[in-house]
Amino acid sequence: MNYNPVIDLGRIIYKGAEATLYKGKWFDKEILVKHRIPKKYRIEELDKKLRRTRTIIEGKMLISIKKCNVPVPQVFEVDLNNNWIIMKYIKGQKLKDLIGKIDKSKRKWYFEQIGKYIAFMHKNDFIHGDLTTSNIIITKNKKIFFVDFGLSTKSTKTEDKSVDLHLIKRVLLSTHGQYFEECFESLINGYKLEYGSQSDEIIDRIETIEARGRYIEKNKRKN
Repeated sequence: MNYNPVIDLGRIIYKGAEATLYKGKWFDKEILVKHRIPKKYRIEELDKKLRRTRTIIEGKMLISIKKCNVPVPQVFEVDLNNNWIIMKYIKGQKLKDLIGKIDKSKRKWYFEQIGKYIAFMHKNDFIHGDLTTSNIIITKNKKIFFVDFGLSTKSTKTEDKSVDLHLIKRVLLSTHGQYFEECFESLINGYKLEYGSQSDEIIDRIETIEARGRYIEKNKRKN
C-alpha cells in the first residue's frame, strides 16, 4: 500500500477473501477503510485492473444509492492508488446479532423498514447482491444502515431483484428460523408498500428461483 499521511488506518476489524476492513481516523472523523487486497494467483496486471475497477464501481454505487434515500455509509474518498474506499464508520450492531434480543413488535417494525429500503434500491434498479442480516447495521438510535456493496450491480431485470429477496429469505430461514415468518412477512409488506403493485411479479418470481434451486440440488444428489 502507498502511505497516506492524512489517514490513520487504526486496526483491522475484518479480513475477508476480497478485502480487509480497517477502523481508523481521517482528520477528526471515525472511518472505515475497505482495502481490496492483491491476489497472488492472478496475473499482476489483471489483478490491479480488477481491483481498481471493482473499487470504482463500489464507490460509485454507494454514492448513487445514498442519493436514493437508502441509508448507506457516506463515502469520503475513493483512493485508487491503494484501492481504498474511505467511508463513515457506522457504530451499531449487526442485525444478525440483534434479532433474538428485541421483542416481536420491534422486529416486525425493523423488517418492514428494511423492506421499504430494499424497494427504494430496486425501484432505482440497484441490486445489493449480498442481502444478509450481517450486512445490515442497527445503530443505538434505531437507524438502519446497509453495508458491503462489493457485489452490487445495476439491473432492470425482475429476476435480479427477486434473487436479492430470495437471498435474505434464505438467510432468515437458515439462520433465524424461529423468527422467519414474522420477519420475512414484515419485510415483504414493507417492500410492497413502497414498490407498489409492480412488486407482485418480483415477489412471485422468488418461488420460481426456489423451485430451480431444489431441482438443481435433487439432480446433484442423483449424480
